Amino acid sequence: MKRFILKFILFSSPFLFVVLSYFVFDPFKVLYCYDNLYKDYFVSINRDYASSQLFLQNYERQHYNSFIFGSSRTMAFRTVDWTKHLDTSAHPFVFDASSERLTGIWSKIKFLDKKNIEIKNALIIVCGTPTFSKNQHTGGHLFVRHPLAAEEEFFLAFQYTFFSAYLRNYFFIRYLDYKFFRKKRDYMYKNMEFINVQVDSISNDLYRTDSDRQLMTNPAGYYREKDSVLYERSTALTYLGVQIDESKKVMLTDIKNIFDKKGTNYQIVISPLYDQKKLNPQDLKTLVTIFGREHVYDFSGVNDITKDKFNYYETSHYLPSIGKRIMDSIYSK
Repeated sequence: MKRFILKFILFSSPFLFVVLSYFVFDPFKVLYCYDNLYKDYFVSINRDYASSQLFLQNYERQHYNSFIFGSSRTMAFRTVDWTKHLDTSAHPFVFDASSERLTGIWSKIKFLDKKNIEIKNALIIVCGTPTFSKNQHTGGHLFVRHPLAAEEEFFLAFQYTFFSAYLRNYFFIRYLDYKFFRKKRDYMYKNMEFINVQVDSISNDLYRTDSDRQLMTNPAGYYREKDSVLYERSTALTYLGVQIDESKKVMLTDIKNIFDKKGTNYQIVISPLYDQKKLNPQDLKTLVTIFGREHVYDFSGVNDITKDKFNYYETSHYLPSIGKRIMDSIYSK
């Protein structure tokens, strides 16, 4: 019996070490509370979890009452620029998530409403796809929603998603290799991000510090490096297919009703994406019908913003200067 136990310990010790390392190091930062989730940042963070956790930790002190909703494109809409268009009682928070779906925006607004939290101002950033994607979730540990903010009882399933990601494709080897030796190797980059990102600990504004610094000091060099990424586009206008079905109309109407009940000053911005695809006219009509023409601003398609590649970090994200330009435009009307 003793020999069996010794053999069991011997053969299981590598697995036990891997399991222990997960609980000790918390690679995805979902087990414990942190003042700054992006400190010592080299593993991709679940942005929905990060945003929701910061809100839950800070609300009792900050009493947020103004919110920016949407995907990672919200990084262009900085609260320091937004507050210039709001009254002095505004306490803004960026309540975003990576590849945020309408389902996620809707659930966050419902969460705030159920908690009887004031929504004095709201800015919703619509990106066509993924906002109106048919899939509710992109899937995987980077896109699963925070169980408290999503108001779903799946704590164990939530944690299991991250633990599975640690084991999947031997990710733990890449993680532990860099954790101990701090040396970047070619095989490491999947689910690891060796970039400098800073997040404001109050507003949740996200800053791409390396990119912003290079754009300020050497923009020509930055865009030389992105030359193969920022591809040439046709000047012909193309439209996305119809994406807002009946179930999405229900969610959008629910959001409108909550805003009306709370007396929210709200604006809907349709993003100027690099692909220059125009939101389908039928979807635009739906948004205007539900929210009112004075609340919906369409910057999609071929226009003076999208035609200029120097308005973008890369093909997925436009610059904060464009977010400021959009806010200055819509709040001056």
